[in-house]
Amino acid sequence: ARAQAIEEKFGDKKLVVITGTSSGLGRKTAIALLRTGEYHVIGAVRDTDKMEAVAEVDGFPADSFTPMKCELNSFESVKEFCNRVEDFRMGKPLDRLICNAGVYQPTLPYAKWSKDNHEQTMQINYLSHFLMVART
Repeated sequence: ARAQAIEEKFGDKKLVVITGTSSGLGRKTAIALLRTGEYHVIGAVRDTDKMEAVAEVDGFPADSFTPMKCELNSFESVKEFCNRVEDFRMGKPLDRLICNAGVYQPTLPYAKWSKDNHEQTMQINYLSHFLMVART
């Protein structure tokens, strides 16, 4: 029954997560993968409303793209995202995890800190992605 449910949900598509899917390289990567018809893309994004608008503008097929909230500035949000992915994939293996999201704020006169008391760039660009790799 589980195999049939997975087949109905994903067909023979590979499952991929891309962080930072709503802009830049993440957006272009999602476009390229979805264009092949071989992937179901989970877009891990901070702003799901923005992602849904981008998906509509770019013509992402609704049956092959799923936006999910993930705030890399919070380890708790990353853990919740990983749990949602686990439930969503129903035991189907994750074929790709593209850790693309990042921040770069070189002109700030002071460091910004994450909810977990790490320098924001370090947590968003590295630590949260490491946590995601370990949990998916």
